[in-house]
Amino acid sequence: KPGRKTGNKAEAIKVRKSDFYGDHLRMTNLKQKKRAAQKVVYISQDFVSEWQSYTANLEPTGYLFPGRIPGCTIRRNYAWKIVKRIAAKVGVFRPKGDGTISAAWPHSFRHGNAVHQLRSGVPIKIVKEQLGHSSLLTTELYSRFSAEDKKHFIGLVDF
Repeated sequence: KPGRKTGNKAEAIKVRKSDFYGDHLRMTNLKQKKRAAQKVVYISQDFVSEWQSYTANLEPTGYLFPGRIPGCTIRRNYAWKIVKRIAAKVGVFRPKGDGTISAAWPHSFRHGNAVHQLRSGVPIKIVKEQLGHSSLLTTELYSRFSAEDKKHFIGLVDF
């Protein structure tokens, strides 16, 4: 369908144990597959230790999210259902346009991570690279700040 992004949704389920290199992850950018572009995503030390524990019994080329068929990943829609179910179970919700809330979905975590990085002072250009955006204007969509955030940032300015 026009306007729908599919590449970044499938990137995460295609991650293999061998894609991790200490403090970063190298993912093939599916939108640029013809050029074999790779995206480097830096990860926290906390995540590295969790990752090592989770993948201890995986083959080096094994998928992080293996499917029922050997050598295949789980399907995108199944991953989406898993995230929604777990988010609802642990109480992670997102606001909907009509003012109600629903269980978070996979993109909610991507969005939340980007907002958290920006609010923590990570330069927008670095966030842009982490998200794999080609335009800074796309990343700016994540930079909507609350009144409290604006007051905080203005307070950081030393005159």
